[in-house]
Amino acid sequence: SRTGRRVAVLGWWGSWPAETVNGVVVTDRALLDLEARVSPPSYLPRFLSDLRASDADPGLFGSDDTQRQDRIMARTAARLAQEGYDLILVYFRSPDIVSHNEWKYFEPGGFASVDPWELAQRRDRIPRIYEAVDRELGRILAAAPTETNVLVLSDHGFHAAPQEDIKALIDMDAVLERLGYLTRRRDGTVDLSRSRVYTYDTPDFQRVKMLRFALAGREPGGPVRPGERASLRRRLEADLAAVTTHRGEPIFVVRDARPRRGENGDFVAAVRLPRVTLILRVKGQPFPQALRSLGRISGTHGPSAHGIFLAAGSDIHTAADLTGFHIHDIAPTLLYGLGLPVAEDFVGRPRQELFDAEFRRKHSLRTLQSWGKRKEGGAARPSKADAELLDELRALGYIR
Repeated sequence: SRTGRRVAVLGWWGSWPAETVNGVVVTDRALLDLEARVSPPSYLPRFLSDLRASDADPGLFGSDDTQRQDRIMARTAARLAQEGYDLILVYFRSPDIVSHNEWKYFEPGGFASVDPWELAQRRDRIPRIYEAVDRELGRILAAAPTETNVLVLSDHGFHAAPQEDIKALIDMDAVLERLGYLTRRRDGTVDLSRSRVYTYDTPDFQRVKMLRFALAGREPGGPVRPGERASLRRRLEADLAAVTTHRGEPIFVVRDARPRRGENGDFVAAVRLPRVTLILRVKGQPFPQALRSLGRISGTHGPSAHGIFLAAGSDIHTAADLTGFHIHDIAPTLLYGLGLPVAEDFVGRPRQELFDAEFRRKHSLRTLQSWGKRKEGGAARPSKADAELLDELRALGYIR
């Protein structure tokens, strides 16, 4: 923007709230009803129109929010590629999400056992998401001018995890409400005066659910008398045994709290994570409100799971030696390819050898000391979507 170039940044990770640029920013939270989800604000009606059009033509993408977002970003990129932008950055998130969750069906030999029915239903999900992205890249390239240079890259690859890591977000209060032990007010908070047991200090992602009695004299208006606790717990244990998978397997085990481990409830209900399935039942009836999300992380990545780098276009040297190409080299290489100076304080270096001899002859490398420093004292901006996004990152194993 500072050099007068037009840019479009589409779906880029951590781009919300949208900053002002010489062009368009469609943030990674563009599907959410938030301020500053696109920039400039006047672009929002056009984005919503494009979103409706992309929803009507899903292509190979699924219907979940991540794949829907990738689809609209790709369709936006294809349209903007015809409008004279100097640089378009588009981020596809769904390959990462699908690869984390579906790897064991792509590489079943890497795991001790894979349910044959699940394998038959899900074995094509990873190939399908890569084909979906590939098709959208083709759509963008078909719309772009013939002289366009295109780079496709990832910062990591994938491989089978040592063992499946199960992440289940279970709303324990919803379970207690369904079983008749808990009552909520209209605003969704727990009414302790009309409840007998409630979840205490336990986020949905925590496997061990700490439970407390709504005890008379301790909780405001609590109706449970001290002498009733033992019999009430026995009844709850029996009722929790009726919370099962679709195969009829109970998912909770009730035991005493262990204060030394920080379990400060009156007792706990621990989730049998290996048993949790997408369909949970209460007394034989499906109860979808119990399970907010289920992640079975079978794909992972580490220092040895190298990413990919592909390049094509009118200025690209097809036989370029890219040995040792590093993620830090991307920004300086892009600047060089745009004919802009490269900062001397960059960690990486411009890979001039990526471009053909004629381009290098016409574009000598220019440098400047720095493009500037990050402003100090900035703070993250909270939004109503933060809790849901954090739960998603926990389900993928990125945060604990």
